[in-house]
Amino acid sequence: MTVAATLMEAMAAEKQNRTIEIVVSSISPGQMMAGKIIGVMGMGLLLAACWLAILVGFALLGANVMHWDWLQDLAINQRDIVLLMMVAVPSFLCMAALMVALGSTIVDAQEAQQIGAVAFLIIFVPIYLFFAFGDNPNSPLAIAFSLFPLTSVTTLAVRSLFMQVPVAQFVAAALIALVSGVILVWLAGKLFRANMLRYGQGLRLRQMLRGRRQAVTG
Repeated sequence: MTVAATLMEAMAAEKQNRTIEIVVSSISPGQMMAGKIIGVMGMGLLLAACWLAILVGFALLGANVMHWDWLQDLAINQRDIVLLMMVAVPSFLCMAALMVALGSTIVDAQEAQQIGAVAFLIIFVPIYLFFAFGDNPNSPLAIAFSLFPLTSVTTLAVRSLFMQVPVAQFVAAALIALVSGVILVWLAGKLFRANMLRYGQGLRLRQMLRGRRQAVTG
């Protein structure tokens, strides 16, 4: 979330100083949007790998050198870890594409920070509902949050603490996130292309759809 929000702020800054004009002189807006999303995914995955390496190193040090009993008896459910990673990658794609799409419509970095804060809160809603999911981890609300791309990883992780979540729900969440991410990548290119000549003005999805409808009827 931090990496994706930073990308959205960087896009707003590039629009203000017109750096984007130089970039799009050699590639299409769609290619630029896809490149930015792939780049931010690489940054995020590298950051996650570093954190994972630190945690594994801490566990090995505590178990083999410090001889901490609670780390020696630590058991990791490999099934849930693998399934969560299967959902996490397309969910990250969806989040990065959403941030880029929003970055294509905003005017300045201050607005990007406000939007990023709201998106950050949405991701952590399952943490706030921890006890509700713990009391009934298979409720319709818990399943709905598991399938929603922005909350799927966190919700599935919380539910896995209290029950064995069916594999079908992991697969469904991954597919929904993947399809949503691909659509948002396409939408980001469209929004950026429509907003290229609107410096100092924001572009909303409603305006884009209205313009496309007028072009079709005309």
